[in-house]
Amino acid sequence: MVRIDYEPYGQNPPHTHPRATEIITVLKGTLYVGFVTSYTENHLISKVLNKGDVFVFPIGLIHF
Repeated sequence: MVRIDYEPYGQNPPHTHPRATEIITVLKGTLYVGFVTSYTENHLISKVLNKGDVFVFPIGLIHF
């Protein structure tokens, strides 16, 4: 478990976790998150999260 505090307009560069699924819960404010599907489509799945929202990044996919 880790806690991350973002400044207003702060960014988290796209990255992966090859052996882990990541789950994020927003405790305060809003956060724009997303990931890119694998296979041939490479679709961007994104959402603006608000306080209390939970989002799951699937294992090994590029996400921010």
